[in-house]
Amino acid sequence: MASKQEKTKSIKERYSSGEQKSRHAMAEFGPGKREFIFCPHGEAVYFKKSWHHIAKFLRSYETRSHKVYETWSRKDVKFRLCPAHEMMKNKQYEGEVIIKNVPAKFRRELLNLIENMDERAMRKDVLDRVLGIKMAGNRLLTTTSENQLAQRIASKIGEVFKKQVAMKISRAKGGDIVRIEIDFNQF
Repeated sequence: MASKQEKTKSIKERYSSGEQKSRHAMAEFGPGKREFIFCPHGEAVYFKKSWHHIAKFLRSYETRSHKVYETWSRKDVKFRLCPAHEMMKNKQYEGEVIIKNVPAKFRRELLNLIENMDERAMRKDVLDRVLGIKMAGNRLLTTTSENQLAQRIASKIGEVFKKQVAMKISRAKGGDIVRIEIDFNQF
């Protein structure tokens, strides 16, 4: 017969093994930190448990009351790469858009479209960005820090070039990585 204490435990507590982690600890970037972290390569600053544009940080800092200013002034200030720049350094990515058979007359237009999508994504979230654009022959390879950004870029290319492109989307098993292949039809 099970003891009274064992009966009161939830099923999850009884059958899970190892140390229990909170929801916050299991988040993508780990638990929140209590200091200010500035990215030396970009315009990102970490405060209030997430990464923000430095302009937002400065506006927030200026509008604080004297009491809040004193507590903020006691916080540690560190310099470390933001997750997006760490991905660039480690040559990691979550999204990849491969454009094959790019006609010469559309190269500049495609590059402008990708750069504009990058700029728009970075305005919304400082960690969303295009990590790299490589042109090799008639092939264009774009890597992104977020898989949703790669999907938005691909859908925008499909929208702009309509019947001139064929698209194939594939996801890595057990991961967040998405690879989108776009092939310009020969016309």
